[in-house]
Amino acid sequence: MGFVSNINIIANKLTEVDSDGNPILDLSNLNSALTYSIEAKNSATIAKDSADIVIPLADTVVAEANNVSNLVSTLQTLSIGSVITGTPTQPTTVTYDSASNTFSFSIPQGIKGDRGEAFRIDAYGTDITLYDNMLVGFSFLDIIESKVYFKLSSTTGDWSTGILFGKGDTGDTGATGNGIVSIIFTSTTDASGQPSKSGAVDTYTITMSDSTTSSISVYNGIDGLPNYTIQTSDYTAVNMDFVYCDTSVLMAQVDTVAIVNVLVSTTYTVTIDGVGYTYTSTTTDTVTGIVNGLVTAINAGVGVPVTASNITDTLVLTANVAGTAFTTTVDTNMSVVTTTQNKVGSFTITLPALPSANDKVAIMDISTSFSTNPLSIARNGNTIMGLAEDMLVDTDNISFELIYVNNDWRIK
Repeated sequence: MGFVSNINIIANKLTEVDSDGNPILDLSNLNSALTYSIEAKNSATIAKDSADIVIPLADTVVAEANNVSNLVSTLQTLSIGSVITGTPTQPTTVTYDSASNTFSFSIPQGIKGDRGEAFRIDAYGTDITLYDNMLVGFSFLDIIESKVYFKLSSTTGDWSTGILFGKGDTGDTGATGNGIVSIIFTSTTDASGQPSKSGAVDTYTITMSDSTTSSISVYNGIDGLPNYTIQTSDYTAVNMDFVYCDTSVLMAQVDTVAIVNVLVSTTYTVTIDGVGYTYTSTTTDTVTGIVNGLVTAINAGVGVPVTASNITDTLVLTANVAGTAFTTTVDTNMSVVTTTQNKVGSFTITLPALPSANDKVAIMDISTSFSTNPLSIARNGNTIMGLAEDMLVDTDNISFELIYVNNDWRIK
């Protein structure tokens, strides 16, 4: 029988012993007293037997209670040692360490879910009240506060507390960088010892903020010669680096005539190609009046090869046809200040007859006119690209160099 049942038996039998005690004391009826005495003895014997059973059980209960108490103490100090995320196929495991009274868990990583939609701000600005009537869930970013607010309901102006958005805490200061402290000229291959000389190689020392140094070499280009404009005649390229071909300025002949003496009632004559054009000054004429009178006379002539104009009180005569020439003579009261005959149409550059190695001639059509005014490059006894032929350039906007290498002009 169980522990509790035996306890109940002991209690009941002791009660019977107690209840049988009174009849035993009644000596008036010996037979009854003997009978109750026997029953009391039997009940006491049963109670003793049950007690013999209960006492070991009680010891067991005490021992189990002690175990429970110890277990409770252990549970009260129990802690989690570590939680490890395993691979998706790894089983879940729990490990107990009795020395440290800790549990360690290994939980497999879950299967990667679908990519969610990125959060998008519904509106941003500085005045949230403009959106007070939007629906629940509407978001607004205050660009001054860097906070985002959400509508909590459809009630006007029912906004959440602002949440910092897009701006984290200030990070730790990074390590000091290594920068350039100085760049100092150190040496050069030029005999002068000075930097930036034509064709020389200069060396510079770079010092960093951590005191380390390094060197760099700078190759200085060779100084070029002045530019030349091909416009007055065919040109022979000698001792020059660059030929600047601008055929847009190649115009007809222009003569400029100045008034030397202003005299009254005097005839001024300009002869063009043997034909004289005259103007007689008045008593009040100035230089302007005399020049204007000659302009009118010349432009009124028949078959005159030029157009006359007054430019800053100077008579300017320009050929009507590009490339044509004319002669101008004047009397003692005038002078021809300048005479310019600009060549128009195709023209020729003659290369040096005795070039040196690495001599260069650069060609550039800056006026988009080589197709109508082609350039001929005379080889002058040397080959061009291995050919014993002159070179014709008739492509607009072209730009290139001729370099004399290995007894041949090469195009670069």
